[in-house]
Order: sequence, then C-alpha cells, then structure tokens
Amino acid sequence: MPPFPPSRADASNRSTSAVAPAQTQRDARFVVLIPIRDDWESARLLLDALDDALGGAGLTAEVLMVDDGSEQPWTTWDWPTCYNHLERVEVLPLRRNLGHQRAIALGLAYLEAERDRPAVVVMDGDGEDNPRDVPMLWRRCVDEGMTKIVFAGRARRSESRVFQVGYRTYQVLHRVLTGIPVRFGNFSVIPPVRLASLTTVTELWNHYAAAAVRSRQPHVVVPTHRAKRLKGQSRMNFPALVIHGLSAVSVFSEIVGVRLLILASLLLGALSGAALGLGVYVWWTGQVVPKSWIVGIGLILGLPAFLALLALGFCVLVLASRSSAGFLPCRDYHFFFDPPQPVAPRLTTALPAESASIPSSRRAS
Repeated sequence: MPPFPPSRADASNRSTSAVAPAQTQRDARFVVLIPIRDDWESARLLLDALDDALGGAGLTAEVLMVDDGSEQPWTTWDWPTCYNHLERVEVLPLRRNLGHQRAIALGLAYLEAERDRPAVVVMDGDGEDNPRDVPMLWRRCVDEGMTKIVFAGRARRSESRVFQVGYRTYQVLHRVLTGIPVRFGNFSVIPPVRLASLTTVTELWNHYAAAAVRSRQPHVVVPTHRAKRLKGQSRMNFPALVIHGLSAVSVFSEIVGVRLLILASLLLGALSGAALGLGVYVWWTGQVVPKSWIVGIGLILGLPAFLALLALGFCVLVLASRSSAGFLPCRDYHFFFDPPQPVAPRLTTALPAESASIPSSRRAS
C-alpha cells in the first residue's frame, strides 16, 4: 500500500498517545462516513490505513460507505473479515447515482436518524483525505467541547497543475459572487449536536461544506496536507469541477443575487454618469452628435439596466422559493437507499486473546 505522508500532528501524537485526555478516551468512538462510487480498491487500502491510524491513537470507529450507484458491486472485491480498530464496516447502497454531495447528505441523515445521532467523520474514499489526520481532527473536536465542526483546511494540494489552476479560478469566482472564501472541503468531524442541526438544512442537498457555512454552524479549520490518490484515476474533470462549483455557489443564491444586483446598479450608474457628462459637453460646445452615437449610448446603457432587472428578478425568485417545500434531509432521506450491507462484522471483541491483534498483512480474508 502506498505510504501516506505524515500528519502535521504525528510528532505530538507519539508523545501524547500514551496519556490521552480522559474525555478523548471516553468519547473515542465515532462513525466514518465515506461516499464512494466504483472506487472500492482505494477504499480497501484506505480502511487498512485508517485502522492503523486509529490504533496508534487509541481510538475505535465504525465505517459507513455510501455506495453512490456504483456500476461494479462492492462484493466483487475481497474484503477483510474484521479489523482491529474498526468495529463495524457497512455499505449503504443508494438506489441511483446522485452525486458526491448528495451521497454525503443522505449518509448524514441516515446516521442521525438510524444510529442515534453519533459523531461523524466525513472523508473521501480515494485516500486524498489522509487517514492519519483523523485522530488530530477528532482531538480538536473534543478540545472544542464537541460543539463545533472541525474542517481540514488545505495547506497544500496534490493535484495536477491544470486542476489547481481551475480550482484557484473557482475560489476567486466564489469569493467574488458570495464574498466568502473557500478554505476547506468535505474532510471534517461533525459532533452530534451539529449533526442534528445540519440534517434540517435544505442546502445540504447541494453542498455539505457550503451548507455548514450558510447555516452558520460553529466551526474551526485545522490546516492539513492533501495526500495522493491510492488507486485509479480521479473522476473530478473540468465539467465535474464546474458542477461542483455551481453547487457550492447555489447555496448562497440570495447573496449572489443581491451582489449581482448591486454590481449591475453600480455599472448602470457609472455609465449613466458618463453619458450625462458627454451630453453636457456636447451641449456646451454646440457640436452635432451623429445618430449612431445616440444609438450606441442607448445600447451601452441598456445592457446594465437589463442585467439589473435580471438580478432583481433572480432575487425575487430565490426569496419566493423559500416558501416551497424542498428536500429536507431528516425527513426525506429514506426514499433513496436500501438496507445497509455488512462488510466486516463486529468480531474484534470476540476474538481469542492470542489473535486479538491482527497484523495488517493478515487482514485479508
């Protein structure tokens, strides 16, 4: 398995893992939510690395992989029969492909309703979210009193130059349209109280991180380094990046509409002032203005006026849509999936003493 880069907190982990805070040990169980589509080989490697990372920090967890309409069933791969520190691994099959963000939304709603509202770690299944960062994010969540979402900020990315240029462009446009910087993605720890709140946010259907910001969920950001993909090729091409960006921006539709209205109004005001100044100059000098100039000035002034009307209409439509019954995760989640399927049952606690610790090389069935 390709090695993961060391976590930014690995050095401190080694010195403090033996004397972990009492609250960390008492609450050291959570569910790792992984949306996935046909990326089962990477997921198998990721679970091995996650099991090792949790063991090094004295933590245990359960794993729920949300199958986003995979063409290749997860059962076609050989999976370990059990893990040392992953108490249960399950696949929640969606009835159709809905996309990465909606798979996260349905997984969160399922855990909130069916699993008695646990703490949740959200991470991707391709390995780019470093499993060694999970204990660090969890400890930070405990240090915050289990009241804030802890997001992993991206101090450094590992994608190609072309992708990074596209992503930077998206960040700039997002900042211009919404006034809010893009500082983190899905990789995060959600405490139970925030999970209960998030599943009542309709915007969660479009984009998890943006919905957390839009609904003013208390959160902190911890800088991390993005790891490299474990296996296969990324599905995040240019069209997918555009769709992802539009989904995030759509969460702030009211803000976008108002900012566009202000921008169009300012442009209209500036051009109107320029046209007025030109008219005064022509009248003062007594020059004859060609008809083509008048037509051109009218078109120039008409464009921002049209944009302002469009922005105003967009704002009215967005505000009117608030009264319509949209998707509510905590209410509508059960329409989209079949019962969860066990991958690795709870066998760790029932193992005999001589086999209580299973080396990574022997986990495969």
